Amino acid sequence: MVSVIGVCTVTVGTMSSMHLLMKPVTDVVNSSMPSEESRNIFQSVLLHSTPWQVLSQEDFEERAYQVSRWITVDSQGVSDHDVKAGFTKLWDYTQWDNKAGEHVNTHTWPALISTTEVEDGGEKHASLSFYVAPEDTVLPTPNDASIRNETMPACTIYVRTFSGFLSEYNFQENLKKLRDALTQAGKAFDSHRFIAAGYEGPWTLIGRHNEVWIHAT
Repeated sequence: MVSVIGVCTVTVGTMSSMHLLMKPVTDVVNSSMPSEESRNIFQSVLLHSTPWQVLSQEDFEERAYQVSRWITVDSQGVSDHDVKAGFTKLWDYTQWDNKAGEHVNTHTWPALISTTEVEDGGEKHASLSFYVAPEDTVLPTPNDASIRNETMPACTIYVRTFSGFLSEYNFQENLKKLRDALTQAGKAFDSHRFIAAGYEGPWTLIGRHNEVWIHAT
């Protein structure tokens, strides 16, 4: 279960973000942390990125992100149906379904699914977001009033990466591992807000890169 309030980020110039998380996948690939070499390779291929600086690296990365811009839509939940509906709205907006009839760059990553929980663990708020490339300084007004443009402040985010197709199972598994590692390291973090970040469409079968994000407090 996975929101996008106060996030800052990166982009990868590959295929369109709309295809992220369109279908839950039950097959889970090894979710161990990638090697330092693979992390460096991943970061080296980022395009139009809002650069992050790795402040520390243990069982997780502590990253400092710069200000970034997003297009976001609220979601009723994080079911397959909800996620598909939300990302379809964002995709349509980028494909000329806006007041200006303009195309918006879709070669941006990651796409985010964000959730804020209430105290008892139930969902309180969910949203879906596409990253906006820096060169898109002026975005067209959406035809759909539920879509909004957001500017996210600079922030510190704790990140755990894992491979395979992003699913509810492997996200929750890695969310727990990240929370446990942060607690053990004595880090202060927002325990009620968390984010799934994905970087590939479903046709990418190997070398997939997913992340769990938790904001530092």
